[in-house]
Amino acid sequence: MNDGKVWYDGQLVNAEEATVPLLSFGLQYGWGVFEGIRAYPSSDGYLIFRLKDHVNRLLRSAKLLGLEVPYSEKELYLAVCETVLANEHADYIRPIAFGGQGSSVALGTTDMPTHVAVAATRMGEYVPGAEARGIDVITSPWEKSRWRALPVTAKICGGYIASVMAKRDANRHQADEALMLNANGTVAEGSAENIFIVEHDTICTPPLSAGILEGITRDTVMQMAADLGYEVKEKEIAWDEVVSAEEVFMCGTALEIQGVRSLDGRLIGKGLPGTVTKQVISTYHDLVRGKIPKYLAWCDRAETVVKSVLI
Repeated sequence: MNDGKVWYDGQLVNAEEATVPLLSFGLQYGWGVFEGIRAYPSSDGYLIFRLKDHVNRLLRSAKLLGLEVPYSEKELYLAVCETVLANEHADYIRPIAFGGQGSSVALGTTDMPTHVAVAATRMGEYVPGAEARGIDVITSPWEKSRWRALPVTAKICGGYIASVMAKRDANRHQADEALMLNANGTVAEGSAENIFIVEHDTICTPPLSAGILEGITRDTVMQMAADLGYEVKEKEIAWDEVVSAEEVFMCGTALEIQGVRSLDGRLIGKGLPGTVTKQVISTYHDLVRGKIPKYLAWCDRAETVVKSVLI
């Protein structure tokens, strides 16, 4: 998947050199945090979408976990941009900070180092052909974790086990994605996406109290949709509200934004991405590629970041 360069503990190395000790806490227990970031080619080089927000969330996640990251925000900005520039055609970046090997594998061990790495690869379309047809979703039997079990607003490596199981279940049932409910039985999110429903030109999404990740693409959609003139509301959403909605779409860094055409075999609306969904997708496509002046602050040119940080 990646045979290029990886930024590992402060320097760019060949991917095969970025090795992890077998007894690392990150490998043994999922003791780490990560991000997914998109890079988009433009006429002026690669634009990295909401780089600062992703790095800030990585550091917030690490703080919640109690993981000390030995690099500053600026050093991490530089690491991401250098990695993108070192990997031709890469459009998806995965920064990760994780516990290394300590003096013991006992759960209470605290003397392990923190390793930080950034890899970049070619993602392309997360679900090929989804923009035109929409995606098929099934309700997962796996419940979305709640705060008493896990800091759900943090992107913790081990916290994605249920999401992986939900996604694999969906694929086994010939669906594209899974919908996860929370302990209250209301809608939380997808395996790695937030969800929105459209009701009479009002766009609704579950609140953070539903146990969801505070998605950066979610925040982008909320601001963008409001600027397009839609009312945007956070509210608890029942499963049947998804089925009966006029339109439904899911969003995340990897998926970007895709309309949902069915849930558990029941067609949403006309079974194709609706008018509102198409407008949101189209605007997002332009936004992330630096074509809308209002949102240019969200688009960092990799070469410019490298020059500014090194000066």
